[in-house]
Amino acid sequence: TESDEAGIRREVLMPGSYRLNPYGFKIEKVKMTRIEPGYVGIKRRLLGKDGLDPNFANAPEEKGIIKQEILQPGIYPINTREFEIISCEVGIDQKTYHYDPVASRSTAITFPAKDANVISLDCTIEYELKAEHWPVWLAKFGTLENLERIVIDQHARKICRDRGFNYGAQDFLEGEKREKFQQDFRDELDRSCKEDNVVIRSAFIRNIIIPETFLIQKREERIAIEAKITSEALTLTEVTKAEVAKAQQEIKQREQEVLAETDRMVAVIEREVENVRDLTRAELEKLRADYGARIAKLDAEQTKVTGEAKAKAKEMEETARAGLYK
Repeated sequence: TESDEAGIRREVLMPGSYRLNPYGFKIEKVKMTRIEPGYVGIKRRLLGKDGLDPNFANAPEEKGIIKQEILQPGIYPINTREFEIISCEVGIDQKTYHYDPVASRSTAITFPAKDANVISLDCTIEYELKAEHWPVWLAKFGTLENLERIVIDQHARKICRDRGFNYGAQDFLEGEKREKFQQDFRDELDRSCKEDNVVIRSAFIRNIIIPETFLIQKREERIAIEAKITSEALTLTEVTKAEVAKAQQEIKQREQEVLAETDRMVAVIEREVENVRDLTRAELEKLRADYGARIAKLDAEQTKVTGEAKAKAKEMEETARAGLYK
């Protein structure tokens, strides 16, 4: 009220001493409003006339959210009878969906694929709430939980339902199509949430849960394929073993042939060596006989010459002796 009217005064008394008539005024002490770091304060007018727009206070005297003023972290002297201060968290927050086999505990996003299999997603969505948009959000959604439920949750589930019809359960087993689904989910969620001024920082799908009945069928098909491949490999192995055994037998046979040929060649060489030895021995005997005959002839000639020389010498000696006697 104004100074000459009864009722709650708009003016707030700051800490200090005041000379006030206790019969004219009642003083109520209240704590100053504190906005913690990481939050902003949004003012909601409690007193005044109803605004033309039920969501916003478009004039200073209208009830509702004050969109022109956002309180940053700090301490403020606020008339709590005139204004309600709502602390609103800013920054990056996240919404997590977790799959649990027990349906009552599961918060996963589920949707039908185009082949009628029900797919479940484990994922985490990180989103950013900027301070300048909180007045609009408060007027539209009321609380962060409502904003998360209406904007993040509903868009995420709707996108999965809409996009899921383009994929079968088999597609979620293939890396390339899984990545495409995740990228489509991220892009579409970002586009949808921007309409409500919510910025999607990441939408990471940790796991895609495919129905066990489908997986069992795929496992059996894969096992059959692997069994066929194994059977073919075993057959090929047996054929290879037979070929190896044949090759080993041929190698042994060839070894025997090589050994026999080697023995034959060794025998021939030894015979040739023996023949050479015999021939050399005969030639040596012949040479010995030849040189023996030559030596005997020379010995005979030597004996003859020596005899003649001795006879001549004897004769000369006798002649000389005869001469001496004479």
